[in-house]
Amino acid sequence: MKINRILMLAVATLISMTAACASKPTLGDKISSHGKAYQAIGKQWNQGNDLVKDGRELVRKGKQQIEDGEENIEDGEAMIEKGQRLVQNSEATFAGVDPKSSD
Repeated sequence: MKINRILMLAVATLISMTAACASKPTLGDKISSHGKAYQAIGKQWNQGNDLVKDGRELVRKGKQQIEDGEENIEDGEAMIEKGQRLVQNSEATFAGVDPKSSD
């Protein structure tokens, strides 16, 4: 009986040690796991970096559009003033030469 108990204890110990070793990750498993984690971090970093780059380009384009728009506003206002002066001058000149306009 004692031999059976010792043999059973030895077999149980061997099985539990084998199971423990089988469930414990190997160095290769750890490296692979870290590699996957680093890969995910790297992918996220690249996505963030791309967004920053694209965002900066949009800001640059937007600022250029604002600058162009301000120039267009200035040019438009100058054209309006010039056009109004031409209309007034034409009306005044017409009034001076048209005898019917003095009625």
